[in-house]
Amino acid sequence: MKKIVSMILIFLIIFSITGCSPKKEDDNTLSIEKVIELSQKGDNLSWKDFEKYKSKEVGFGLYILEYEIDDKYYLIIGGRDSKEAPMYIRLVRNENKDDYIDIREENVENFIKLGSSSDVIKTYEKTDPELREEHISDNRLVTYVKYYELNDGTWKTDKYHYKYRLELEGRMPNAVRDSKFVILSNTKDITFEQAYLAFGVSSSMEDYFEEKESVIVAFQ
Repeated sequence: MKKIVSMILIFLIIFSITGCSPKKEDDNTLSIEKVIELSQKGDNLSWKDFEKYKSKEVGFGLYILEYEIDDKYYLIIGGRDSKEAPMYIRLVRNENKDDYIDIREENVENFIKLGSSSDVIKTYEKTDPELREEHISDNRLVTYVKYYELNDGTWKTDKYHYKYRLELEGRMPNAVRDSKFVILSNTKDITFEQAYLAFGVSSSMEDYFEEKESVIVAFQ
């Protein structure tokens, strides 16, 4: 009888321990913390690093896998197939599919920090296309790209973040008055002449800005 009672007590103790243990986190679901950790591998990141996580195939033409993270972000990996290096590994905001970074090349923590809507202190909306001609005739600023001023002194569009907002003034060839370019950029070393060529005037692709580094958002 004592032996039976002892076995029951042991069983109850084991049951109480396992029953009260916190639920184990799903290791097969990709977390934002894991994305930050994996991003440290940079260009060495591969399809294999994500094999253990739940995903779904969403590609047409390319082989693309989508990984759900949380209500704010998801991750997509795209390429020709899983035997070749990925063409991109993007962390994407759920609220805007055009707002993303390649985690091999850009800082994930900065992307998360700058993405909070509470960081935005002013929004610059695009000028209505029907009013652009009138604005140009009146020598008023025309905004072509929606952008935001952040409370840490930086700037962003719906796609990328930038350190500076530049206003470059000068006179274009054959113009009768000065013009102004408003540029968001990660460098201050841009001249009016460079902005003029990048505004669609040059026939050389080398004269155009890489959007990730600089973008013309407005013109007067």
